[in-house]
Amino acid sequence: MDKRLRWFDEGAPKLRQALDRLGLDDVLPADKNFYACPCCLVAYPCEAIPAGLLTIEDVPPKSVGGRPLLLTCKRCNNTAGSVFDSHAATRADAEDFIRGRITGRPLPMTSHVDGIPLRGTARWTDNGIQFVGVPERNDPKVQAAHLEALDAHVYGRNPRLNHSFTVHTRFDEARARISWIRAAYLAAFAALGWSYIFRSVMDPYRKQLQQPDVSVVPTYILRNPNASPEERRVLLVDRPTSCLP
Repeated sequence: MDKRLRWFDEGAPKLRQALDRLGLDDVLPADKNFYACPCCLVAYPCEAIPAGLLTIEDVPPKSVGGRPLLLTCKRCNNTAGSVFDSHAATRADAEDFIRGRITGRPLPMTSHVDGIPLRGTARWTDNGIQFVGVPERNDPKVQAAHLEALDAHVYGRNPRLNHSFTVHTRFDEARARISWIRAAYLAAFAALGWSYIFRSVMDPYRKQLQQPDVSVVPTYILRNPNASPEERRVLLVDRPTSCLP
């Protein structure tokens, strides 16, 4: 509660200042302080905090290593978690697995030995990929045949093992990218304030957050394969070099 109140008290006068500069000083009652959710721009009084209508937002999402940074309204925060951030988290887990990063988070996987499947989970360890079969996901007879085929290889009865595996992840790439665009938008707001996000150029980004099934803004992704997973950067492009005279 203390952090939310502190952020409200810090943000409310800055919201007033930004509205004054835009000539919109009369859009909010003068006798109360307000904090506007940066995602939907709905303004809330201080009473919204104990009512649970203004919530702490992690930027980027906590599931991909974010931390508490600002306040957003409960509706925007909850919607982003299921509509965007869950896809970003699943995508990050899949990329970590592909890159061989040890995260401790197992992923659903099916192992095939001589075409015989065994369903379970997999994760990277110091000794390589660890696969654990999950009995309740498998037919007992199929599981026994899978293990028998493995034993035949281990004990030399079948030296040419035919083995493959499939990691099962399901996510929407576009929504995963929008999750990161949302995180960048919120980080920019935290750093640059209300005047930055009130600019008309930011309207399409808020529209994209409100309409996840519509392609409103392009979702370019730049990746540095050598960067640390914990590294976070926001690039502010004033004018692309290619557009300079």
